[in-house]
Amino acid sequence: MSSSIHSFSDLREANSPHLIPFLEIQSKRPDPNHFLAESELVLQRALQSNWAVQSVLGTPARLQRLRLHAQNHCILIEVKQQELNQWVGFDLHRGCIGQIKIPTSSEPQSLDFSELPNRIVVAERHSDPANIGTLLRNARALGADMVVLDSKGASPYCRKTARASAGQLFTQPFRVMDSRSFVRTVKKSARHRILGAT
Repeated sequence: MSSSIHSFSDLREANSPHLIPFLEIQSKRPDPNHFLAESELVLQRALQSNWAVQSVLGTPARLQRLRLHAQNHCILIEVKQQELNQWVGFDLHRGCIGQIKIPTSSEPQSLDFSELPNRIVVAERHSDPANIGTLLRNARALGADMVVLDSKGASPYCRKTARASAGQLFTQPFRVMDSRSFVRTVKKSARHRILGAT
């Protein structure tokens, strides 16, 4: 079932809390439980995935298309482009932005080492979220079964990563954990070989 569309003006007049995540976003501290992603392609892939998209703020045409993929728990908010720019605090040319819940399954303890997939890409301490996004996009294109992102590197849960990944953040399986500890554990497995390292 698709979600109904709400009016930005009506929600703003009612002081709805659903608008707060999108207000002046560049001046806010990161939310430990949610992050934002923008662009129609990125949000379409997020909505088609198992990730929990809480709400989407977007222009009418983009919202109508995204509505086809949204579940009934996702709150869709229609807004004019000028109002969107004013609310988020900059010119959001992509015309839509969504709030997404960070999955608890990303925690290291959820990984079962006895059932690791075959093709694994390990990234050690990447500091640039855009590089992480590019890595996830390339891993998806090359058929990687899983990506391990170092917990000491940049967080993948941000607008920059989602944008650079072209939405593959939501399709490429990955885990955030200590990459060196992971490699030491995998080296003990007879099923895996390290094919390249720097």
